[in-house]
Amino acid sequence: MTDLTAEVRQEYSDWQRGLLPGSGEEEEIAARQAELHDVVNGGSTTFAQYLRQSLKIGPTEGLVAPVLPRRLTSSEFRDLPFDREREIYAALRSDVQPREASQPLFWTLCHIAWLEGDSLPEDLNDALLLHGRDKTPEQRTRNLLRRIGGLAHVRGKISVLVNCPIARAWWRGHVASQAANHADPTLSEPDAHRVLQASNSAWEKLAGDSVHRITVANHPAFRAALIYQFADMTRQGPENMSADHVQRTAQVMARHNASIAFDLLSWTEMTDLAASASAQARAELEAEDARKRSARAKASPNGSTDDTEHTADADGETADRPPRGPKWLERFRG
Repeated sequence: MTDLTAEVRQEYSDWQRGLLPGSGEEEEIAARQAELHDVVNGGSTTFAQYLRQSLKIGPTEGLVAPVLPRRLTSSEFRDLPFDREREIYAALRSDVQPREASQPLFWTLCHIAWLEGDSLPEDLNDALLLHGRDKTPEQRTRNLLRRIGGLAHVRGKISVLVNCPIARAWWRGHVASQAANHADPTLSEPDAHRVLQASNSAWEKLAGDSVHRITVANHPAFRAALIYQFADMTRQGPENMSADHVQRTAQVMARHNASIAFDLLSWTEMTDLAASASAQARAELEAEDARKRSARAKASPNGSTDDTEHTADADGETADRPPRGPKWLERFRG
């Protein structure tokens, strides 16, 4: 990619902000949103020209982006199937580095090149603007800004990881590659990628925690063991993996970081820790669910619900206990 990120960064920020509330009069914002939607409906060439003009990139200024393996359909672009994610990561992995992949602007510049190369869906309205019941001009505008790079000034660093489908595919492939390199050979890169791709909500929670809350989740051995723990579940079917369970398992594993350095653990010990954390996470979530059912039962007019027979553990002490983990961890505790 021609390095234009420094030159057009301010134009990019101004363009995004100018399309959303807070950037001027409502009528002006509505007019800019309407113009955007019109050019999107005009097709790839029209939209690419609009983006060049908005970012002050000359019409003959070259934008060289990694080549996508084949043209995406609208449904693929919005939610890439596993095989398509693998194809895209394979095509981009040697040409994209983490530093540039973390910048929404980089991906928007790539999208301009892909528009000009007819690599994006023919129906751009369906691919970029629509999402479920989102019907207002503002909702559709946000969808587009997220999908071609991300909205960093709204969602922070996590936006490029979870909102832009092609960037998300690259990041999941990158994390899967790192996990496979730090794991036992029984965890292949495709299997690791399948875990990360199985649930967008689980990926978003893990990405959010790694950016904002659980920085130790970026440790290669930590991620490898966590992914390994859920690999069997995803082989049996993505529906077997709960986003809350994955997130809580990571949180339980992270609690051990205060008493032990993960660099000191063998692969077997890391996977034992992940398995123990998974079991404790499940117990905590079940206890919390039982407390909620109990609270609903007490609040109901007749003092009972259909779920009350399952509330014997409603006190949920498990959720408040410090994590114990496998027995070998005892040697690291005073």
